[in-house]
Amino acid sequence: MAYVSNAWKQTQRSKPKNDSASTAGAPKIATVIARSKSDLKEWGERMSLAPRTLSMSEINAMSSQEMLWHEAWNGENYKAAFTAEDNKKTNKANVGRTSK
Repeated sequence: MAYVSNAWKQTQRSKPKNDSASTAGAPKIATVIARSKSDLKEWGERMSLAPRTLSMSEINAMSSQEMLWHEAWNGENYKAAFTAEDNKKTNKANVGRTSK
């Protein structure tokens, strides 16, 4: 019997994806580890978290619980990361414009 190529079969994955259709691309949802602000503070101490400057790439890589901790206990630096990112976007938009 001769081999016949099947184009449809070649486009299919041999291994299933880890994400299901219901979770693919879903936003971060906090798994409830800390139920109150004091629990969140204790969790931060166990994880050795300390207030520090943050970047958007760090925030994007954080777990939802860590994000909640930084929002509560490192709020100034947390908000500054978003402001810096907004400034970068504004600067990129204004690069092509020249004032006459």
